[in-house]
Amino acid sequence: MYEIPEAAHLTVPQASERKGVLCESCAACEGQRCLQCSTVCENCVDVCPNRANVAITMPDGSHQILHVDRMCNECGNCTAFCPYDSAPSRDKFTLFQTAEDMVDSQNAGVLFLDHDTVRVRTFGPPREYNISTRNNGLPTALDALILQIRDKYGYLYL
Repeated sequence: MYEIPEAAHLTVPQASERKGVLCESCAACEGQRCLQCSTVCENCVDVCPNRANVAITMPDGSHQILHVDRMCNECGNCTAFCPYDSAPSRDKFTLFQTAEDMVDSQNAGVLFLDHDTVRVRTFGPPREYNISTRNNGLPTALDALILQIRDKYGYLYL
C-alpha cells in the first residue's frame, strides 16, 4: 500500500492552472501535467470537437458543465474520455435552441423562451418558469445556473 502525501492533493485553482500544460515526455514532467480529475476534470469540454460541452463559471468560482444541444453531432468523444463512466451528451444539463430540439431529446435541460421565461425539463415533463422572480419553483442551484447562462453566456443560445 502506498501513502500519498497531503501535498500531492491539488486545489481547484492549482489543477486549473495545469490544464493544457504540454511538455516533453519525461517522468519528472508528468507530475506537473496531472490535473487530478477528482479535483477538476472537464475532459468532456476538452475533447469535444464541436465545443458542445461548455464549462460555465458560476458566481462562486465553481464550474458546471453545460451541454449545448445544437452544437453536438453525437460523436461519442465525451463518453469515451469520461473517467466517471458518464455520457455527458446525455447526462449533463442541456441548453436547447428550439422547442423541437427539446421534444426530440430526453435530456434534462433549458430552453430560453425570452429574457425572463424558460422551459425546463428535470424529472418529468417540461415546465415554464419566470426566472426574474425569486422562489420561482426551481431548485436554487438550477436557478443559479440558468441565470448565469442568461447573464454571462447568452451567446450560446442567441
